[in-house]
Amino acid sequence: MVESGLRKHQISQGDLEEALRLNGRVADPGQVQEARFERNGDISVLEKKGKEPKVVEVQVREGVQTIRIEISG
Repeated sequence: MVESGLRKHQISQGDLEEALRLNGRVADPGQVQEARFERNGDISVLEKKGKEPKVVEVQVREGVQTIRIEISG
């Protein structure tokens, strides 16, 4: 968060967190790539793109169905 930007636009941290929840549908500010104060007074939110999940395929033995596991983190 850029404290000087919040002060300049008279936005409290609570106001910003509310805008993130309402406009960006994110609860954790750490999930936000960028939030901008728009000319119309709204706050637009871009969520961070998550890492691609790691995919692990496990085959136990011949003739047994392969299990595909996605691990995200």
